[in-house]
Amino acid sequence: EIMPSLVGSEMCIRDRCIDGDLIRMLRAGCLLLRKIIKTTIRVSHMKKYIKQVQSNHLTSKLMQPAKILVPLLCLSAPMSNALAADIFVAQNGDDQDVGTITTPLASIQAALNKAQAGDTIYLREGRYYEAVNFTGQNGNSGSPITITAYNNEEAVIDGSESLADLDGNTWTTLTSNPNIYKTTINKDVWQLWVDERMQIVARWPNYDPTTGHPTEAMQLKANKIDPKDKSWWDMSGTWGHMTSTLDEQDNNNGTHTLTSDSYYQDLAGENVSFAGGSIILNYHSETQFSRKITRHDIGSNFITHEGVNDPHDKSKGHFLVEAKGALDMPGEWYYDKDTGEVWLWPEDNQNPTGKNIRGKTQSYAIDLSGSAFITIKGLQFFGTTVKCVKGFECDNIVLEDNQFLYPSWFRRMLGEHYISEGSAGAGTEVGATILKGSNYRIENNEWAYSDGYIDMLKAQGTSNSAPPANNRVINNLFHHWSFTGCLLYTSPSPRD
Repeated sequence: EIMPSLVGSEMCIRDRCIDGDLIRMLRAGCLLLRKIIKTTIRVSHMKKYIKQVQSNHLTSKLMQPAKILVPLLCLSAPMSNALAADIFVAQNGDDQDVGTITTPLASIQAALNKAQAGDTIYLREGRYYEAVNFTGQNGNSGSPITITAYNNEEAVIDGSESLADLDGNTWTTLTSNPNIYKTTINKDVWQLWVDERMQIVARWPNYDPTTGHPTEAMQLKANKIDPKDKSWWDMSGTWGHMTSTLDEQDNNNGTHTLTSDSYYQDLAGENVSFAGGSIILNYHSETQFSRKITRHDIGSNFITHEGVNDPHDKSKGHFLVEAKGALDMPGEWYYDKDTGEVWLWPEDNQNPTGKNIRGKTQSYAIDLSGSAFITIKGLQFFGTTVKCVKGFECDNIVLEDNQFLYPSWFRRMLGEHYISEGSAGAGTEVGATILKGSNYRIENNEWAYSDGYIDMLKAQGTSNSAPPANNRVINNLFHHWSFTGCLLYTSPSPRD
């Protein structure tokens, strides 16, 4: 005869309502009571007790929830549906609090640790920097665990930190070039923003900044098809051209050497060494990857880099260099992992002290690995993304109405380069959005300004596991994105 239902953050039984705080107290009592019952009283005896309580005491004792409601609610099924709760997280919260709208928690992880199937975690307005682990957390069919913004407030999952908070408070000029400022920080960064505008990793060849910033709209020629010469999108004009690469002698010692075609760009004329930097290789195919530059002499058109396993189109294509020695124009920057120094040539040529300068210090804010029936909705991700890795595939994950800005940027600047065991391009580099598993629904999201892609392929090296199934990517906007937007396993099922 008891008819529990949720109304907002209250639970109502007939005409009597219990507020959200008491709901959580009841649930905590339920969990404790269940453990006691399992170890001290046989369930069959408890059921008899429940029936006796229902017949003898319900009418007269309804106003004594400690005696009647707790055992009834604890043993009724499913408890998660009857006691689904709203859990609140806010910038001014405290993880020792209950998690109501008036006494919110401080971290998403603390809220998740409390959450059960059917619960909704509401994030109040603000920026949240943390690594949330979903291990062991699952909703169920019809009752997912949901993380969303409260009342359309702007909740940002942030993978960046202020350089001022990393001891980078003061900037001084270089003696060798007064246009370049430097500061020293206590934590690695591999992407940089000044007032939320992405700065360019020091690169060769340069692009012409008067043709537009890479996060702005592409500027086209009069034919409305081709990008303007020397613009960010003009690969022929702003990337190096290979004339030869991968000679057999190099293969024997684990390195490869390429020759830059001086007809297009004069690498030798730079009179600087790019050794120790990164080279991004594009061999006229869909695969693009990076390697450490192991040798480049001043005045040379030859670059030797770490080896590549069985690359496609290995004798032709384009390349791009990222190195401290390439920092030579406004808007460029570089981080030296060995010294902890950040070098920056500000776009406005002014001392950057006091500006909002943030660095990427995180690849993944949310690790969904091994979870099921989770919904993430209506959030903004800045400088970070989500993952579910092979071996811990996910099931029934929903990403809906989110905005992913700068979700992926590979850690080349830290000397990290993905080298697959098989042919070039096999596997996924750390930093990409990795979503292994089945029954995903990725709908109505914006994905923008990414160095990486979304990997939903069958996991490499898992031939005995079931392939992904019933994954749907619906009505998403991709712009200013990697060459490959989303790698989606489609066999034997077609794309949605």
